[in-house]
Amino acid sequence: MVQKLLRLARHGVEIFYIPGNHDEALKNYFDSSFGNVKLKKDYVHVAATASATRCCTGISTTRSPPARAGCRSWATPRTTCS
Repeated sequence: MVQKLLRLARHGVEIFYIPGNHDEALKNYFDSSFGNVKLKKDYVHVAATASATRCCTGISTTRSPPARAGCRSWATPRTTCS
């Protein structure tokens, strides 16, 4: 899977990697780029329909309720956290 993602990045696709619970060492590299691979604490994707989806992990949230695996409503109906 990683090899396929890196191949996509080499061909110009932007990859946004959001470190999870087992990626503690990568926290120091938030907002860094390695080619087309970007490490982010969270990411907001805006679709062509103008709906926004927030992508994050449970470790990056401080609000209640905490984020869990899978898509859940987070702050507004147009914002989800996975």
